[in-house]
Amino acid sequence: MFENCYLHIGADKTGSSSLQVNLYRSRDELHENGFLYPKNLENHIFLATAFLSDAHKLHHHISGGRTDPAAIANYLTNELTRFENEVSESSAHTLLISSEQLSFVENLDIQGLRDYLSRFARNIHIILYIREPVSHATSSLQQAIKSGLSTFQNYDYTFLGAQTARAYTQVFGKENMIVRPFERQQLSNGDIWDDYCSLVGLDSNITPPSKRIETNEAVSFEGLAIAEALYRQFPLTTSDGGWNREVAKRNEFHNIAGRKFELPLAVREEIFEASRADLGYLEREFSLSLPQPDFTSDASSPWAQPTINSIALRLNELQITVEKLSVALLVKHGDIAAMQGENLEAVKFYVNALERSPTEASVLAKIYNLILKHPEVNFNLTALCEKFVHQNPGDIRFIEIACASYFRIGNTEQAKALASQLLSQDAHNKTAKTIKSAIEKRERINSTQSDNT
Repeated sequence: MFENCYLHIGADKTGSSSLQVNLYRSRDELHENGFLYPKNLENHIFLATAFLSDAHKLHHHISGGRTDPAAIANYLTNELTRFENEVSESSAHTLLISSEQLSFVENLDIQGLRDYLSRFARNIHIILYIREPVSHATSSLQQAIKSGLSTFQNYDYTFLGAQTARAYTQVFGKENMIVRPFERQQLSNGDIWDDYCSLVGLDSNITPPSKRIETNEAVSFEGLAIAEALYRQFPLTTSDGGWNREVAKRNEFHNIAGRKFELPLAVREEIFEASRADLGYLEREFSLSLPQPDFTSDASSPWAQPTINSIALRLNELQITVEKLSVALLVKHGDIAAMQGENLEAVKFYVNALERSPTEASVLAKIYNLILKHPEVNFNLTALCEKFVHQNPGDIRFIEIACASYFRIGNTEQAKALASQLLSQDAHNKTAKTIKSAIEKRERINSTQSDNT
C-alpha cells in the first residue's frame, strides 16, 4: 500500500495537460525516486469514467467511438485492471494521479472515488488549482472555439472552483485539501511544474526545463475570430455525429499573430460579480487570493464580419488542399513500407493518414488487407474500425470493413449485427450477404452437433 496518494483534479485550463504530459514522460525517473504515475494514459480519465454518472458525455469516449454503455464498460474494465495490476506490483511510496475531469463534481460520486483509492493508499491528498474567473472564462472560451464547440454568441460560463472545493472538502476533509492559485506570481518559480513538484515532495529537476512540454497554446484575437467564423459556417460534425467533410481536420489558428483575446468589458464585469461570493469562500477557507481582473479596456472585433468570414473560408480551402496532399504522401510511404515488408510501419503510415482524413475508407481497406495477408502484425484493427464507423455514421464503406474485421477474429455476434445493418441500407450488399450466410451456416452446424451430443 502507498503511504500517500496525491490526486490532482485540475481544474481545467490551469496547466493540467502540460503537467500530465511531463509526468507521463518522466514515469521511469519518477519510479526510481519512489513515485508512481500510472501508465494508462497521460490523463487518468478512466477514474472519471468510473465515478461520473454521465461519463458517456466525455469527449474522450465520443472521439474514441465508444457510444454505447457496453463499449464504455469494456473500456473501464480494461483500464481499471491495468491500473490495479500496476499499483499492486509497484514498490513506490507515493501514488500520483491526475485528471481535470474529476473537478466536475455535479454528477461525480466523490465518496465512491475516495473508497476506491483508499484501497491503495493510506493518505489521500487533493490538489486543486483555481484560476481567476474572468481569466478562466476567457481561456475556456478560446478552447471551446478552437475545438468547434462554441461561438461567441452561445458561450455560457459559470465559475465552479468553489463548488469543487466544497464537494471534495466534505468527503476528504479540509486537512487533505491543497488549493492553489493558478497565477504566475504565486506559483513556485512562476511555473506550474515547479509548484506541483514542491507540493508532492518531488525534485522538479527530474524533468529539466529544456525537456518540459507546454500544451494548449493561446490564440490571438484575430486567430480566434477566424476560427469562430469557420466553425459557425461549417460545424466540425454533421447532425448525425459524423465528421464534416467540408471543414479541414486541422487548422493552425494559433499561428496567426495578433492582439491578445479578451472578453467584452460587460461580460467580464458580469462574470466577476457572479463569482464574488465563491471567491470570498475560497479566501476564507483556503487563504486563496486571486488577482483582480482588468476592467480598463473593452474588446472589439478585429475586422468587419464579412471580412472575417471570407478569410476563414479561404484558409479552410487551402488547408483542405494541404491535408489531401499530406494524406496522399502518407499513403505512398505506407505503400513503400509494405512493399519492403515493413508491415507494422506501413500500418502506422496508413493510420496517420486516416487520422488526418477520417473519411478515407480506402485507407482503412489498405490496413484491413495488409493485416489479412500478415496476421502476425500486432494491431487492434477492430478498435480502429469502431472509431471510424462512429466518425462516419451510415457510411457503408466503413461498416463493411468493420463487419469483415469482426468476422475475421471470430466475433460473430458483432459481425452479424453489422451485416444486418448493411443489408438494411443495401439489400444486395455482397459482403454482408456472404458474412451473414457463413455465420448462419456455422450456427446450423453447431446446433446439429449439439443435438447429436
